Amino acid sequence: AAKVVADSLLGLSVEVWFQREHLGRPLFGDIDAYLRGFGFILFDLREQNRWRRKTLCGEGYGTWIGSGQLMYANALYFRDLPGMVSAGTYNVTDQSRVHALKLASLAELFCYPDFAMEVLLSARAAGILQSAEAAPLLALLEKEQVSSSGGWKPLVRKGVRAVLPPVLRRRMMRVIQGLVSES
Repeated sequence: AAKVVADSLLGLSVEVWFQREHLGRPLFGDIDAYLRGFGFILFDLREQNRWRRKTLCGEGYGTWIGSGQLMYANALYFRDLPGMVSAGTYNVTDQSRVHALKLASLAELFCYPDFAMEVLLSARAAGILQSAEAAPLLALLEKEQVSSSGGWKPLVRKGVRAVLPPVLRRRMMRVIQGLVSES
């Protein structure tokens, strides 16, 4: 798995635990340190799950889920191409152009257009992308930034989170991720 993480992954959504619930399971800090060693950075903690402490939880499962201590979440990581380029640690390969374009696409798909722009700018500065191919993509992202500041995207996101249960949202995200990874 280390070879795949090091060579070909651009983003990861990983279930991480903050408390010892099962013996031997690595905690968030362990996973975070491991992934940072491969050039990934944490972007978000999604679908956070909290459990009540034993003193206030009842007999049924439903009575102790939903509020209380943070137990686990899904951590979203992206490869830090801009950071690696600026530190001089990014090795340009035959796949670098495709990786930069896919990483920018993933960032935009997950609603991080600022990171998508940073990826494109650093890839252009490193000679991975030509100005002619980066410029139209940057223009689209800049246009989106201007039109979405306080625009419809946060409202749609909030509405989807209010209407769809977490299980269904995770299932939809997996389908989208599958489509992206196939292309």
